[in-house]
Amino acid sequence: MIKIIRSYQISGSIIAIHSDDSTVFFANTQGNCYTVNKEQWDMKTHDIFPQGCEPLHTYQKGASFSPDGRIGYSVKTDGACAMCYAVPTQQDGLPEAPEKNDPAAAALRVHGHDQRAEVMRFCGRDGQYFITGGTDGKVYVFCSQTGKKLMSPQPKPDFISSLTVDNRGAHLAYAAYDKSLSILNLRYQKMRLNTYLEDVLQDSFFYDDSRSFYGVGREGYSYTYDFRSDSFSKKVLFPAWPTSCVMDQSGRFAIVGTRNGQLHIVKLADNSLFSTFKLDQKGISSLHIEDSMLHVGFENGWLYIIDMHAYIDDFSQAISSKNYRKAKFALDKNLSFFDRKLRFGVRICRTVPERRGIQKRI
Repeated sequence: MIKIIRSYQISGSIIAIHSDDSTVFFANTQGNCYTVNKEQWDMKTHDIFPQGCEPLHTYQKGASFSPDGRIGYSVKTDGACAMCYAVPTQQDGLPEAPEKNDPAAAALRVHGHDQRAEVMRFCGRDGQYFITGGTDGKVYVFCSQTGKKLMSPQPKPDFISSLTVDNRGAHLAYAAYDKSLSILNLRYQKMRLNTYLEDVLQDSFFYDDSRSFYGVGREGYSYTYDFRSDSFSKKVLFPAWPTSCVMDQSGRFAIVGTRNGQLHIVKLADNSLFSTFKLDQKGISSLHIEDSMLHVGFENGWLYIIDMHAYIDDFSQAISSKNYRKAKFALDKNLSFFDRKLRFGVRICRTVPERRGIQKRI
């Protein structure tokens, strides 16, 4: 059992989530952006989808939020493949669409792909770059302020399936439906990795100060790559199609969401499955983590906000009173106790009498 502190339901699949100190933002496949004020926890809807465009498909990563308050969204209108808008707040809505010749306006069109962008990411600490990947196998890097096309790395022969950038904006990883993966050093324009995987990469992130890479494949594979040792680890860890992954606060674990509604915890050090939590909704389409809050978006429009620090007081009190059974119960039902499980798990299992039937390996 985990603690869901807030839940919301909208129409369409939730494909992108972002949050800051005051607001939670999320976007769906039908062209809407939603904001939730963290003080009153009320939700507002903002229409961003250009009229006449088809909705995105259920798990398409066709929307992305920047750290400095913009949303990128996949479109096919007036020759543009994507648009950038100022993220709405609870006080005001989105600005009106600008004229085509006004790149400094709040809504910005970018051009490049022959169809609407399939995937996208903002890059840089302030989101100064906007990166798109398309069904044409091409990847474009734009200036997110002007829409100017800055570069295009070596294209793929198939659809782009995922894009990932590190926090510093120094590395770009892009994968395609031909099962290929490329990692490019953007600063020096140097390709650091060109390889083929066992399946199509769905989502990924950099970790360990961008010295390592983690990704999940559609056939259940979990991948880690260490740049220093040039070593790959690949294991089939997930029984259902993985869709999203994020890194926990400690930087030691990956949280992976799948189409059957499960959250899997993967230990990055050895690419092993550490724990699994089953949610009551199916089809996890997006994940976002900020501080102690894990945001989970579903294909049926539900958004769960999970407190990963719930039950910490229960755990601490149980350890102080040597009530290891209660402490283990707190460990088992909380998402944020990964490190505590490693430190206390063996001692708790050995201390609780086996005859009680709870000497479960953690």
